[in-house]
Amino acid sequence: MLDLNNRPGGPNLIVTAKTAHKVHFLDAETLTVSKTIDMPGSTHELALSSDGRTAYGTVYGEGIFARNVDPDRRIAVIDLPSQSLTRVIDLGETCAPHAS
Repeated sequence: MLDLNNRPGGPNLIVTAKTAHKVHFLDAETLTVSKTIDMPGSTHELALSSDGRTAYGTVYGEGIFARNVDPDRRIAVIDLPSQSLTRVIDLGETCAPHAS
């Protein structure tokens, strides 16, 4: 069973800086930034895999919710052990992972 207080991803916080198109990794104890990675666009939410090794981020687009005239259609895949962007999944023309 997964212990939510001791996840396999380690003692890190992951924070999106959506307007800067970055993801920051912070030490959960000291709250200092340990690494920053560039994202392919405005990454809005992150979901973690059940094993704690991968984060999936919605790439939102340049607008604001309910008025996003140019919604993005990609999911960013982040490898947590290496703290790196490993893949970008394009969902196709008619999909927006965060909605429009």
